[in-house]
Amino acid sequence: MMEQEGGRVWVTLTLSEMLHCGNIGIIRHHEAETANRSLGERFFKIEKSPVAAHIEGAFGELVVSKVRNTYFFPTVNNFKEADLGKDVQVRLRTMHSWDLIIRDDDNPEHIYVLVTGYGPKFCVRGWARGKDVMLPQYRANHGGSQESWFVPERALKPMRIRE
Repeated sequence: MMEQEGGRVWVTLTLSEMLHCGNIGIIRHHEAETANRSLGERFFKIEKSPVAAHIEGAFGELVVSKVRNTYFFPTVNNFKEADLGKDVQVRLRTMHSWDLIIRDDDNPEHIYVLVTGYGPKFCVRGWARGKDVMLPQYRANHGGSQESWFVPERALKPMRIRE
């Protein structure tokens, strides 16, 4: 189910969709563990398990695919490649008040989409091209792990449901 609310889109995933994302997240976590790759201490500072981080990432990607009316083709081990299509990166933040985060090693040419919430209901708050929001006024060190760009919703372009 999707509902347009101004420049935001609310999406509620079905149980089947959530189970699908759970499987994707578990596969991603298994691959990371097998290859001795860590998600980094940024997840552990907020008491998030690595498995949950992988599952939540898949939730966000599916949510944006639904809004864009595109096929959700999940990937594993694609790292800094686009999450969706050729240039779309999805950033899921569990708290609705949190900003879009873009890190120093992120591609400035990619489009970043902010999704907030947790299953089954999510809010797609907007999007921006990296280079357009990698600005000094958005630099901060929230959470104490690393300085990044934290872009507020007011600086994002609105999302619209594509049919």
